[in-house]
This record gives sequence, structure tokens and C-alpha cells, in this order.
Amino acid sequence: MIQDNYERLIREGAKLTSAMDVEGLLQRGRIKVRDTVIDLVYHDDEEEPLVLLVGYFGKLPSNDGGIAAQALLHANFTLQVLGHSLCWSVNPRTEQVIAHGRLPLDSLDAPTLDQCLLA
Repeated sequence: MIQDNYERLIREGAKLTSAMDVEGLLQRGRIKVRDTVIDLVYHDDEEEPLVLLVGYFGKLPSNDGGIAAQALLHANFTLQVLGHSLCWSVNPRTEQVIAHGRLPLDSLDAPTLDQCLLA
């Protein structure tokens, strides 16, 4: 079962990073990397199973929404040109900057996941 591959990935990743609450991580999918909270979500896509990442950052450093929007669009364009799935946006309710991306579960191992989370 593919869900088992996700659980194995999380358990191996927890050993690699010495995460203490492995069962909590599997249930809630939330991990703190440095000062950033990141949600890990298993997504059983018909074409390929995915691990979705959502990282929560602080509020925008500027009150000028136009400058911030332009910076986010530039970052997203650059990421797309480089072939990355990561995308930056802002939660309109909280004004919190978030980064979200997707990783194919079939080609993911614990060290690769760890590097993605650190990046």
C-alpha cells in the first residue's frame, strides 16, 4: 500500500533528524525546521502519490502590498523556470507568507526529504 511508503518515509526521516514525536508527526503532519513550521500532507494522486509541503513564515516585511506581490511573482516565476514545484503566496486572512510545494513520493527518500525541508 502506498500509504505505507509515506509512513515509512516519515519514520526514516524522524530517525535521521532525531524527531521525538514520530506518531504525532504521522497524525498531524506538522514539523518545525529551524524556526519554520511545515505541514507534510500525504496526497494519493491518481497519477502519482505526492507529499505536499506547506511552510509558514512571518507576515510580509513591507506594508506596500504591490512591492510584496511583485517580489512573490518574481520568485514564483524563477522557481517555475528552474522546474521547481515550490510556490510562494500570502494567506489573505492572516497576511502570513507561505511556501507550498509537492514532491513525488515514489522518488523520495528520507535524506532527500530532509534536504527539501531544510531548503
